[in-house]
Amino acid sequence: MDEELEGETASECEKFGKVIRCSIHEEKGPGVPAAKAVRIFVQFAEPSSAGRGISILSLKTFYHPLSLPSLS
Repeated sequence: MDEELEGETASECEKFGKVIRCSIHEEKGPGVPAAKAVRIFVQFAEPSSAGRGISILSLKTFYHPLSLPSLS
């Protein structure tokens, strides 16, 4: 997980309103698919800000590059 992800996420979310807290948790273990391993939680000062954030961010595709072994 990118060490700057929390700050970048909070900064992106500030476009929708005041961010009280942003925290990121990484689920590890067998059976946890990579696409669901990172959980991001954002608390906004106002419910309307959270609503705007959900509306916009749910339309985005997030890509986290994977390190894959060489096939050669």
